[in-house]
Amino acid sequence: MEFTDDRKFKEVSIPKGVLLKSWIIYQDALDTDVFVNLPVAKHHSLTKLSLGIKNLMGLIKSREDVHREIDQKLADLATVLKPHLTIMDAYRTLTANGPNGGTPKDVKLVAQIIAGVDPVAVDSYTTTLFGLKGEDIGYIRNANKMGLGEINLSKIKIQNVKIT
Repeated sequence: MEFTDDRKFKEVSIPKGVLLKSWIIYQDALDTDVFVNLPVAKHHSLTKLSLGIKNLMGLIKSREDVHREIDQKLADLATVLKPHLTIMDAYRTLTANGPNGGTPKDVKLVAQIIAGVDPVAVDSYTTTLFGLKGEDIGYIRNANKMGLGEINLSKIKIQNVKIT
């Protein structure tokens, strides 16, 4: 089921893009007063992990055209698609065979929700739940190099809150 209105997709200039100079993006995501990104943490066969920055692909047309050199193209998109808040669902994570081949044995109960205003930092922290670092994921590394957020977890304030 599709919930988007095709008439609201518009070509948008990406002035800071390295590979993408423009793309067709869902205009409401750019015009909204508050943009909240709600990704689910999961394994992805092409990018290793699908996290917040990767989730931005849901707001574009011609997704298949992004797959070649995807790590830089995702970082390019993140220069114009800037969530005010990212809330990562890492309650149950898909650890293998993603995005669409996973089975119940590939699911791990992590029981974490990660939230932050820095999409690179949220993604970087989430990689640790998979035994990785932000630098291990190309689009996170590229977004950091482009100045879109902090990849080094020792440089950010992490507050753990236990909810019972």
